[in-house]
Amino acid sequence: MKKITLPRPAFASEFYNSEAKGKNIFLEILIFLALFFVAELIMGIPYAFTITLMQINNPEFISAMLSGNSDKALDILLSSDISNLIMLFLTVFITATVFIYCRFIERRKLRTMGFVRKGAIKEYLIGLLVGAAMMAVCVGICVLTGSAELTTSPTPIGIGMFLLFLLGYFFQGMSEEVLCRGYLMVSVSKRYPMAVGVFVNSVVFGLLHLANPGIAPLAIVNLILFGIFASLYTIRRGSIWGACAIHTIWNFVQGNVFGVLVSGQPLGGSIFRFVASDSAALINGGTFGIEGGLTDTIVSLIGIVILLLCKNKTVAEEAPKIETQ
Repeated sequence: MKKITLPRPAFASEFYNSEAKGKNIFLEILIFLALFFVAELIMGIPYAFTITLMQINNPEFISAMLSGNSDKALDILLSSDISNLIMLFLTVFITATVFIYCRFIERRKLRTMGFVRKGAIKEYLIGLLVGAAMMAVCVGICVLTGSAELTTSPTPIGIGMFLLFLLGYFFQGMSEEVLCRGYLMVSVSKRYPMAVGVFVNSVVFGLLHLANPGIAPLAIVNLILFGIFASLYTIRRGSIWGACAIHTIWNFVQGNVFGVLVSGQPLGGSIFRFVASDSAALINGGTFGIEGGLTDTIVSLIGIVILLLCKNKTVAEEAPKIETQ
């Protein structure tokens, strides 16, 4: 049987080999939560201000507020494409917060977070193809098994909004990869084996979605599996670019192409509409979207197995001395 090894990625060798001692795993998680809280706070202020200004002339919103129906008012705020876009673009603050912490507190260069210059465009394009193919397979399985069908979207998306959402998901996908893979995974694996860094960041990534609509145990499992897949992809490919691209295109194709709920979030405009059968929620994910169903589980597990059987792309050539863990 082929021995599966998981050496540290070469891009972070400078950080791993520095004299500074790695932090205790619980401290790393506390720092992670602090960074996440600060970033969410920074995002929340301009988001709330902008969205409220947008709804001042909306009679339905004003009526809901005056009648004390805060739930309906919130639904109105979150249901528009513009509000979704604003939130996607504001995730740039998550990336910025992590960059500032790593650069000035941990004294880390961007390269140690996976931002390798050489081959960046190629890696990103490959990641786009991988992510789009994975989501297409998920949707295809649902359609072929009869657990869902694709129809023409009742809210077709225009080319302008289509491109804006793609750009928005570029920032959103990158923010979560930088936070979980570029920062947490690498920081934890400075003191602990690489497998621990992969596991910890993936579990934390899954738990970050606990407040999402329609969340269920299988959805959490699938999010953790995606985290493991993205972690292994980052390690094996020797940069974070591909994982960022996979995350971006996975969400974009899921929501704005196939019309599937993205982690339970409300839908905006799309090319198709994914109509899930209520009786087959275990397969299609139900109210959480494909990420809450067995279809996602199967595709993610296949991806993980493939990556486990691969070798790191650059470790053997660039950093043989760190292949001990």
